[in-house]
Amino acid sequence: MDVIALTIFGFLLLGFVLYWRYRHRGKVEAFLESNQNVMPLFREKSAHIKYEILHEALKNSPLALAELEQLRQAFKENRMNAENYEAQLSEMQEQYIKC
Repeated sequence: MDVIALTIFGFLLLGFVLYWRYRHRGKVEAFLESNQNVMPLFREKSAHIKYEILHEALKNSPLALAELEQLRQAFKENRMNAENYEAQLSEMQEQYIKC
């Protein structure tokens, strides 16, 4: 009798898990699909930090500061993606800030 009860309980538990997985799979897929075009937040944060450092370092150099502002404007107007923006800022950081 105990084996039959445990078998029935196991099938009920398996049925519940399969039902729960079926219901939530659609929600997870919808969530991932809606976040597919979201800009990588860590890269954006890194770029913002680099921009602030460069802006502070270049405030006495008007040509370099103008180049930095053009780069930022291009990023804000979505003419440049976050990866390229961050790479350009890294190049400027290597060029103008000697560590």
